[in-house]
Amino acid sequence: MTAGPGFTSALSDATWLDVTHAVPVAWLLIGHSGPLRPEETHTSVEAGLLAMAGAVGLAPAAG
Repeated sequence: MTAGPGFTSALSDATWLDVTHAVPVAWLLIGHSGPLRPEETHTSVEAGLLAMAGAVGLAPAAG
């Protein structure tokens, strides 16, 4: 699955700065509302999110 405009338009994000440690840590949470189009499945949405994260050098928080 290619993360095209339809996929990325369904993304939501939240950012925050954690200052409870000696060095502040910036967090980015990216989510997708789930399969919206007939060709999407939960598996394809997960694969799209992981591919997008990998492309920009991020890692999943859990998995």
